[in-house]
Amino acid sequence: MLRTLAILVTIVSAVVLMAGCSGGSTTPGGPEPVANVQIVSPVMPAEGWDCGTRVEFDASASYDPANPTSSNLTFKWDFNNDGTFDGPGDEIDGGSLIRPVKFFTFNPEGMKVRMYVETPSASSIIHTFDFSIVFKQSKNIDVSDGAWKAYDIAIDHQSGDVWVLYEQGIIRQWRHSDWYSKNTVYTLGPECDYVDISPNGYMLAVIDNPPNLNTLHYQLPSSIIDSHYFVPVGGEPPDFINNRIIDAVCMFGYGQRANDHMAICGAEEEETGYYYSYAYRYSDDSNFGTQNIISYFLDPTSGLTGTGKLNFMDIVAAEADPSGDYIWMVEGADRYAHRMDVSSFMLTHDIDFGTGTSGTGDNQMDNPLDITSGEDGHMYILDDLGGGSYTVRAFNNTDGLALTQMVLSGLELTPVRFDGSPTQDLLVILQTDSALGAKISVFTANLTP
Repeated sequence: MLRTLAILVTIVSAVVLMAGCSGGSTTPGGPEPVANVQIVSPVMPAEGWDCGTRVEFDASASYDPANPTSSNLTFKWDFNNDGTFDGPGDEIDGGSLIRPVKFFTFNPEGMKVRMYVETPSASSIIHTFDFSIVFKQSKNIDVSDGAWKAYDIAIDHQSGDVWVLYEQGIIRQWRHSDWYSKNTVYTLGPECDYVDISPNGYMLAVIDNPPNLNTLHYQLPSSIIDSHYFVPVGGEPPDFINNRIIDAVCMFGYGQRANDHMAICGAEEEETGYYYSYAYRYSDDSNFGTQNIISYFLDPTSGLTGTGKLNFMDIVAAEADPSGDYIWMVEGADRYAHRMDVSSFMLTHDIDFGTGTSGTGDNQMDNPLDITSGEDGHMYILDDLGGGSYTVRAFNNTDGLALTQMVLSGLELTPVRFDGSPTQDLLVILQTDSALGAKISVFTANLTP
């Protein structure tokens, strides 16, 4: 059951002007300023994740009585109420000093914030106020089916709901509005391996059971609208062998491939030995009837590893790039992630992330498990470091430059897949064990690189 951590504090105000000013001083330089602060969002008292709840303040109505039309005020903040302004922990997470955004985490002492306002004549006042957040458990939320093993996870970009795919075609919609404590169960039909959701509310589930490579398209919540059987690269067995579906990818809502569904596949051409990696594309026309193949081939005699070498036998996961007509594909043994242009009929290599080596560096990988996208155009790779240690590698989607990785801790089961949502500012990791257990852990934007 979801754990609720209640903060018992005095609610001074919700969205309107907050009272509770304490302290303040006036210097000979002029009258003290008028401190006027509002909480823009969320409406108080609020609920939020204990790992980080986003609160937006607005102090723009504060003014200097000696010059009411001037905006030349100095603002400082003490978000953790330690008596120090602009000290450690008081950094803003967004906005500006006059309209700051701050992520608050669970604090058993309550939510108390102090704001310091100073005029050009050095008159100042300190404004102290309380507010209330009921925190919700963010780590190790139980999403077990009870009978079937969990395979994959997808976030609905519109609602923030998490859809967990299990064996036997079972899928559960865990509702964000209930902090993932309640769910509705649906049956997709056949057993599926991977799932993803497009921003316009359609779901793609794919089945990797060669030679039965299938895609199923649904309109949420789980109403099937179309299904397809296909063969690799337009060929028929035995022309193509080692067929496999690698992942399900739903494109973002802009670009030439807006909201398209892509089954990321691979096959070996028996006659030439070429390795084909391809996206079996279904255009967004509400019934996904239009299909075409976007392909890439690699001659094994030229080498299978390195930048720009997309080897379908080594691809472990794929994800749409937030900027539009690109898909990132991450390789396991090669330890590279490749961005591929899908705007034409050929998969064209663009940029890479990684060094092709294992290690602890931010731009290295050990055993990548999955790839997803997040806020600010960042891409994330779930990486198994071995020995029960896991990390989230991060990099810019535009140039492949590494960001500081996020080492995972406190997870009770083994991480296997994850998904992110740039619109919801969430990263959700699916964890499983051998006894049909399944849990998810939520990471908010203040935690992710």
